[in-house]
Amino acid sequence: MIKKIYILSLVSILTLFICTSCTDYNKNNSSTSIVFNPTPQFDYEYFNSLEEMKNASNLIIKGSIISDDGIHEIKLTPGEEYETEIKYHLYTIKIDETIETSNYTNKTVQIKIPSSEDIDSKFSIGTNGIFFLETYENFPASLINLDQSYLKIEKDKVQLDENTKELLPINDKSNEVPVDNVIEKIQE
Repeated sequence: MIKKIYILSLVSILTLFICTSCTDYNKNNSSTSIVFNPTPQFDYEYFNSLEEMKNASNLIIKGSIISDDGIHEIKLTPGEEYETEIKYHLYTIKIDETIETSNYTNKTVQIKIPSSEDIDSKFSIGTNGIFFLETYENFPASLINLDQSYLKIEKDKVQLDENTKELLPINDKSNEVPVDNVIEKIQE
């Protein structure tokens, strides 16, 4: 009997602890409501090599952003039961060089990138880089991965970061690789 009371007491205390720890109190010790505000999360494939990125892309270009086409909500309907609108930032890129393609002949390409402060700060008019894209008919192209499929170019050198270093092993600590070397590596 004492064991039952002891176990019931522990369960009650544990339940009370769990319930009270879920409530948020402000400085006046009055309860505040918890607001559920979902933010879309994007799950992109992580690539271990340029070869994997090349195989996942149907258009790889060297170019620069020439137009900021603003933020637009694009409706995605992957199934009849599910529908969502996601805010994308649209940019137009002038293609300086087509590195790999599956019959893409335009001089520009419009891309869509999920909009957030962190992501939007990476791109602006004049941004130069190598872009690994997936193109669609009658729809803006997409980067195949937000962290790896844009290789920033400054002064004819690709600037590597923690997400792209493994793709292009370099012997020095400068984290820069000549653009021509990267393009040759992609075209191998």
